[in-house]
Amino acid sequence: MILDESVKLCLLNDFYGSLLTENQQKVLDSYLNFNMPLVEISQNMNISRQAVLDTIKKATSKLEMLESKLGMLDKYLKQNELVGNSKKVDKELITKLLEVWK
Repeated sequence: MILDESVKLCLLNDFYGSLLTENQQKVLDSYLNFNMPLVEISQNMNISRQAVLDTIKKATSKLEMLESKLGMLDKYLKQNELVGNSKKVDKELITKLLEVWK
């Protein structure tokens, strides 16, 4: 499944956002969930626009690194694909789902 980059980043933030610093969480939350422009985030947090951009880049990099090591988003997407393709939950589907999370 191919995801739009912004959707992927939102999902990565859902999975791993709690592992970011408090500042990174606030900036990324404002940027992703409230669709705030960099200037508005910088004004609200009393930091420069460049600091906001750097924080977003560092947080994004950390989220992508965590996904490359843990792969939870990939497993989640595979699980959803399996369930979406199945009309009912049966023993074979459960076995496939368990394989995804190994």
